[in-house]
Amino acid sequence: VRNVTFAVATAVALSIPSDTNIKKLERKNINAMRLQLQQGLHTHFWGKPFAYVEPRWVTKADIYAGLGEMWTAVDLNMTQEPFPGSAMKELHSAIIRMSAWVTKAAPLAGGIYTAHQEYAKSARIDLEQVGGLNFR
Repeated sequence: VRNVTFAVATAVALSIPSDTNIKKLERKNINAMRLQLQQGLHTHFWGKPFAYVEPRWVTKADIYAGLGEMWTAVDLNMTQEPFPGSAMKELHSAIIRMSAWVTKAAPLAGGIYTAHQEYAKSARIDLEQVGGLNFR
């Protein structure tokens, strides 16, 4: 019970909606990333921010779970914009490639930048480092 209490006390997750301006999260005591599926600059199918207060950080397991949520949202047609059915096979492959990249990734630090992208026809999966130190 003590370990569970400690985890609850120190692993404070921030609850933020997916359309939050992620730049507002860039603070020294926030470790944050964003996973999204989009086409170009203006067509957003799905997105999920991850933000934690120190000493918690975004883990590889968080991103794996997010990729699973992305696939489920697309598969069940629960995206912000309709995802092209012709790109489903490519999306599945892109998720597998992103997972493989995450597995091998070193810790990510610093401000806002795209850490990695994978493509599914004209759509792409973006993994963005937003702030703090993640994948420790």
